[in-house]
Amino acid sequence: MSKGTTMAVKTIQRRPVTQHDVAAKAGCSQNTVALALRDSPRISEARRKQIRQIARRLGYHPNFAARSLRQKRSGLIGVYTSVLDDVRTEYVRELVGKLHSTDHKPMFGVDPDRPVPWFKSPWIETLRQFQVEAMILLAWHDRIEVPDWHDEIPLVFTGCQPDESLPCDVVGLDRRDAGRMATEHLISRGHKRIRMIENSPNRLLTEGYLHTMRDAGLEPSVRNVGPTDKPHYEVLDELVTSSADRPTAIIMIDSARTMQVCGRLTRAGMKVPDDMAVVSYDYLPWANDGVVALTSIEQPVAAMVEKTIELTHHRIANPEWPRQHVTLKHNLVVRAST
Repeated sequence: MSKGTTMAVKTIQRRPVTQHDVAAKAGCSQNTVALALRDSPRISEARRKQIRQIARRLGYHPNFAARSLRQKRSGLIGVYTSVLDDVRTEYVRELVGKLHSTDHKPMFGVDPDRPVPWFKSPWIETLRQFQVEAMILLAWHDRIEVPDWHDEIPLVFTGCQPDESLPCDVVGLDRRDAGRMATEHLISRGHKRIRMIENSPNRLLTEGYLHTMRDAGLEPSVRNVGPTDKPHYEVLDELVTSSADRPTAIIMIDSARTMQVCGRLTRAGMKVPDDMAVVSYDYLPWANDGVVALTSIEQPVAAMVEKTIELTHHRIANPEWPRQHVTLKHNLVVRAST
C-alpha cells in the first residue's frame, strides 16, 4: 500500500440470534421454541430442556423490548419500598430473583426519603411511566393510603397490618398476633413479670401483649423508648438494678438493638435467660451469632414472597378477580435467650 493511501476497514457486526435460529437448530417450529422458553407444559419437559440448551449454546437472548411492543404490554412488575432493613432486604432479594422470568422482569425502586403518602415518591411516577403491569409495595406503615389511580395498575401490598377496607390485594401480617405469640411463649416458660419495651410505630405488638397479659391475670408493664440509643441504655440500667418488681423477661421491638441489649446484660453480670429472658420482634439473619442466640418472632419471608408472586401473577392474568386479602402467621423461632 503506497504512502497516503487510506484503507477502509469494514466492521462486520454479528446479527442477534433469533428464535428462528434456535428452531432451525432444534428441528422444530418457532412457536415450539417460544413455548419451550416460556416453560409451557404444552411442550414435554425433555424437549423444553433440549431447546433451552440449544438456545444457550447459540447465545440466544430474548429481545424483551421488541416483544413488549409486539404484545402491547410492558412485561414489567414494579417493586417499591422506602426502607431496606434486614427483613426487607431478604424479602427483596428472594422476590426479585423469583419474579425474573421470560414473561416478567422486576423494576425495583427504593426511596429513603420516605415520602408520605408513599405514592408521592418520584419512583412511583417512574414505575407508572414505564407502564408496569403491577406494583408490589412493601408497606412500612400500618395505616395505608391508596391513590385515586389504584384501578389503573394492580397494587399488591405486602407486610402491612390486615385491613379489609383496602381496595387491592394484600399479603398481611398481624402484629397484634405477634405480640400475643411472644407473650404466650414467655408465660409458658413460667414468667409472670414480663415487660414490653416498645417504640411508638409498633403499638400493635404492644396491644397483643397487653391483651395476653390481662387474659392470663398478669399485670402488664410497658416502657416506651425512642429511636436513639440513650433511652435503651436507660432501660438497661433499670433492668440490671436489683428490685422486687424487676421483670424476669422482656419483649423488645427491633432485633438488632435487642442483640445489643443482650450483650450489655451479659457484660453487667446477668445471665440470659436465667436472670432475664429476652424475646424480640423482627427477622434477623444473624440472630444465632450474638453473645446469646436470640428468640424472635419473625416475618415468614419465604411464604410472603411465594404468596405475593402468586397474587400478582393471578391479578395480571385476571383483572376482574375479586380482591384477595391473605394474612400469614409469624414464625416463633426459639433460641437460647428464652
